[in-house]
Amino acid sequence: MKVLQISKKDTIQLKKNLGKSFVASSQFEDEDDDFHLGGFVDGQLVTTASFHLERNPLIKEENQFCLDEVITDPQQETSQMTKELLQMAFPMMKRNFTNIVWCSNRLKNTKILQELDFKPLLPGDDAAENSLMVKNL
Repeated sequence: MKVLQISKKDTIQLKKNLGKSFVASSQFEDEDDDFHLGGFVDGQLVTTASFHLERNPLIKEENQFCLDEVITDPQQETSQMTKELLQMAFPMMKRNFTNIVWCSNRLKNTKILQELDFKPLLPGDDAAENSLMVKNL
């Protein structure tokens, strides 16, 4: 898999393939504090990860990125693709003086997040739907 930085607009087709609906074209405009990575297999975009600079008030550190969304074509889905995509993002965030990445956990992602050293923000929250998970970079 080849990983490249992409624009938010580049995520449209993969999202459409998953049946996601959209209200306005402005949903696909990049914001200054966003970045998106795409994983390509044989020239085809098969997975994306979207991040934005957002401070969670429960976390002390000033500069934080939120892992907003990971989308993988269900016909291609493997946890290895997701891990590889996210591992490419971590050094990019660190170069931007960020030491923390956080996300709202979905139960189906718990194992992958734990394998990437994400920890529950609050003790005992590791199995809770939509619990906050954090990773120190």
